[in-house]
Amino acid sequence: LANATPAPLLEEAESRRDKKESKFALPEMMLGEEVIEDYRTLRLSLKAHPVSFLRDRIAAHGALPAAMTMQAVDGQQAAIAGLVLLRQRPGTAKGVVFMTLEDETGTANIVVWPKTLEKFRPEVLCGRLVLVRGIIQRAGQIVHLIAGSVEDLTGWLDLLTPDRGAVPPASDDESPGSGRRLAVSQLGHPRTRQPIPQARDFR
Repeated sequence: LANATPAPLLEEAESRRDKKESKFALPEMMLGEEVIEDYRTLRLSLKAHPVSFLRDRIAAHGALPAAMTMQAVDGQQAAIAGLVLLRQRPGTAKGVVFMTLEDETGTANIVVWPKTLEKFRPEVLCGRLVLVRGIIQRAGQIVHLIAGSVEDLTGWLDLLTPDRGAVPPASDDESPGSGRRLAVSQLGHPRTRQPIPQARDFR
C-alpha cells in the first residue's frame, strides 16, 4: 500500500488546493430586491416597505397614504391601498369584516359591511395587496374607511423583480375595474412570487 499510485481524484483535489479561487465581482442587490428577500426569509424588512416601490402607481389610482387618513374629515370619500395585515369577523359584528391595511406610512382600518363583502368576497378574503374605496368615518382620533369597493392588486407585488427593483409605470388601461390582467412578461421572475406573508385571518 505504501507504493500505491495515488488515485486520480485525490491528485485533482491536491492540485486544486494549491490554486487560488477566482474572485467574482457579483452585482450588488438593489433596495427593491433586498426588501423582497427580507420578506421572503424574515416576513418583514427594516430597509423599506414593499408598497413604497408602488407608490407612484398607487397614487395614479387616487389612493392616499395611510397616514393621510388621519387628516381626513368625516364623510370624505377616499381610497387607500396597502398590504392586508389582519382580517377579523367578530361573532357579535353581524357579518361585518374588519381589515387592517399597511403601507410605508402606517396602517388604516377598513370596515366591510356584509353587502359589500358579498360583492367583493374574493378580493376581501384572498387579497394580499388591496385598494379600497369608500367613505371616511371619523369619531375624534378614531378613523375608519367604510369600504364601497375592494380591488385585489396582489399581482402588482410581482412587479418588484430582481432586475433592479424596477416597477413599470401604470398604463391607461390598467385602471381599477378595467378587468385588464398583467401580462406574464410583467410578472417578474418566479422566485419573487408571493414573498408577502398571508394576513392573520379569522377562522
